[in-house]
Amino acid sequence: MNDTGITKDVVGKYLSTLQDLDIIERQVPITESFKSRKGIYRIKDNYFRFYFRFIFPYIEHIEMGEIDYVLNVIKTDFQRYSSQTFEQVMIEHLKENRDLDPIQFTRIGSWWDKGTEIDIVAFNEEMGDILFGEIKYTTRKVGVKTLLELQEKAKKVKWGTGRREHYMIISKSGFDNNIIDKDVTLIDLDMLETVRTKSSLTPGFS
Repeated sequence: MNDTGITKDVVGKYLSTLQDLDIIERQVPITESFKSRKGIYRIKDNYFRFYFRFIFPYIEHIEMGEIDYVLNVIKTDFQRYSSQTFEQVMIEHLKENRDLDPIQFTRIGSWWDKGTEIDIVAFNEEMGDILFGEIKYTTRKVGVKTLLELQEKAKKVKWGTGRREHYMIISKSGFDNNIIDKDVTLIDLDMLETVRTKSSLTPGFS
């Protein structure tokens, strides 16, 4: 029994149904097994994510015609919502466009542990390569500080011995000059648009 008063069996049944409907998914840190206790459930469908983020909690305000109030809530928090969606889209994009990746990964996803999160972690067990990636959906250019912070977080990821580490940063608004010559793969929206256009024109491109 949990704080809601619903037994674990009933909760499990609900979660299973929502997974079957492709509304939610269970995710674990990419370095963990699927049975890991660190697993969490996230809303997979973006429509439902938007609904439960901005509509459902404010149903009473909408019913009373307080539309401006709800719109202000959406405008205030939409950047954060868009950032989370952008992260999911970018992971799928990297799966489909392997020429963007500095390594030939066999697994890719996110990683988290004790308050530390890394947007992208990909690796190839046979080759010993591991990639750490940060995704920035902001209006400011990204500088070397972001890379240094990513490198510090990477130290907490326990994977492999004698591994070769690679770094990637994806930025909506481009990059400062102080990071351009560093040992890191940099991807901005212009590069993503180029890949998208090429993909749409070239059958079988991946």
